[in-house]
Amino acid sequence: MADLSKRLHLGRRIAESGAKLAAEYFARRDTLVNNSKLAPLDLVTEADRAVESFLKSELAKAFPKDGFWGEETGGDPSRSLWVADPIDGTSNFVAGLPLWGTSLAYVEDGEAKLGFLIFPVLGTIYEASKGGGAFRDGKQIYTSDNDRMDCARIIFGRSPALDPANPLKFASGVLAEGAVIYAFNCCIFNLSRVAEGACHAYYEEHVHPWDYAAAGLLAREAGANVVMDMSPNAYMNGGSLLASAPALWDAVKKHAAM
Repeated sequence: MADLSKRLHLGRRIAESGAKLAAEYFARRDTLVNNSKLAPLDLVTEADRAVESFLKSELAKAFPKDGFWGEETGGDPSRSLWVADPIDGTSNFVAGLPLWGTSLAYVEDGEAKLGFLIFPVLGTIYEASKGGGAFRDGKQIYTSDNDRMDCARIIFGRSPALDPANPLKFASGVLAEGAVIYAFNCCIFNLSRVAEGACHAYYEEHVHPWDYAAAGLLAREAGANVVMDMSPNAYMNGGSLLASAPALWDAVKKHAAM
């Protein structure tokens, strides 16, 4: 069993430092060279690569026996490792919108044990540990106990690589039951909203473990029901994600293609 207390302390510090570096790039984002991997909504910037390189290097110094998987460089998901998304919400970042952040999780035996979400522009830090609760800026947070769809605030995401039929069907279904819908285009922000009860559910058809390892743990520790795939296959091929306040789980799940 890994020393989780040490990883909690150093992991938070390294995640914060990585996010600070990202914020420095954000301040001069107009000078960055942008490349497109799949579509305009899936941008890779100089900042992504620089922050991931920083996180990988610092974690290797602190925990040389741990593995690493980053969105940009990959890794080996079959071992205990750190999973990083240097800038989740890259298209928001490039557009100058504040809804982006740095995500870092420690995963052991295919299960997220620690998670950190840093949102530099918003000035918020979330962290969670398996069995230890979920926190925002040091204060414990909990998901909502709302059980009414006509009072629900629900987030959906859409992968530009897939046909929009399923997410649109989901959005239409929950709208028909009276819910309000949102699309923030940042997986870790979406899950943080569910974790602290600001929103009640989030569905996306195609995401990867680096998108949700830390944030999914946060939502679970806050009391949400979360379906997310942490298998080695998910790192390569992705999969669907659903998180919901428990009282709305059945009502929301019936609209998701899972």
